[in-house]
Formats: sequence, structure tokens, C-alpha cells
Amino acid sequence: MSQVDGFSMEADTIENAYDDDVPTVEGPKANMFEGPPGRAALYSLIIPGTGQIYNGSYWKAPIVWGLIGTMGTLVAFTSNQYRELDTRYVNALTDEMSANPGTDPDPYGLSSTQLFNLRTEANKNRQLSIVIFSFAWLGQTIEAYVDGHLKEFDVSDDLSIRFKPIMFNDGASIAQTGITIRF
Repeated sequence: MSQVDGFSMEADTIENAYDDDVPTVEGPKANMFEGPPGRAALYSLIIPGTGQIYNGSYWKAPIVWGLIGTMGTLVAFTSNQYRELDTRYVNALTDEMSANPGTDPDPYGLSSTQLFNLRTEANKNRQLSIVIFSFAWLGQTIEAYVDGHLKEFDVSDDLSIRFKPIMFNDGASIAQTGITIRF
């Protein structure tokens, strides 16, 4: 029993009127990477194609490897092209600003303006190839996740749809025909 300003209260008699409104926490939320579909997505996110192998879709793994390998090669090619044009552009600018212009010209005879335009185009291509590579990597991860979910669906022979012609007579009019759909 506690006493506050001359009033005494027992701890047992104090009730909270809001106890019913307090939300209950049942535990942590489920992680996306839990369960077979999540594991397939995680494996595929780390190493492309392993999620497809985990799902048992072995034939998809070489397709994924080919896609990711092609896109990786394209990223490497466009990056090298950009670096080469950037170096040539910087050398052309340095040559134009030096005391003896024309001593070290571009091996292909391009001006700094032409090299700038080529370098800009190469940079756009490099960035586009990186974006497409990222979408390919993400796409194969999503495919592994969806395929993992689709493995759990029931696709038995009992699932069917039938269209049948029907004739009926309601008694008030002449016989009528129609089509029934049965699931």
C-alpha cells in the first residue's frame, strides 16, 4: 500500500482502462529471404544462376550465365572505350594548351571537339550498359524468387475448365440453347 498526499491506494485496485487498446507484438516480421523462394532469391543475388539451380530449373542457369556474361563483357568494353577516348581527349587539350601546339597530335587526327563528342557518347553507352547489367542481375534474381513461389502451386489434373452446350426450357417459352462453363 502506498500513500500519496494523505491518500492510500492499493496496487491491486489500480486498473488501466486502455489495456485492450495496446497492440500486441507477436514477433519479428518475416524476412523476404526466408523459405525456399527467399533462399533462391538470395543465392541468385549473390551468384547469378544459383537460385535457378536451387529451384531445380537447371536449364535456366546457362541462360542466366550467358546473359550476365554478355552484359559484363559489354560493360567492360564500353568502359575501356570511354577510358581510351578520355585519355586521348585530355592529351589533345594538353597539346592545345602547351607552348608548342601540334607536337603530339591525336593518332587519328581528331580535334579536341570531336574527341569530346566521342567521349561523351562513349560515357552514355557505358552508363547505359551498367544500367542494363544491373537490370539483368536484378531480373534473374526476381525470376528465381517467382519460380520458387510457382513450385508450390498445385497443377494437378483436377484443375480444368469445360465448355458444354446446353438446351433448356423454362416452360413459359420455347426451348433455348446456351453454353455452360464448368470449373
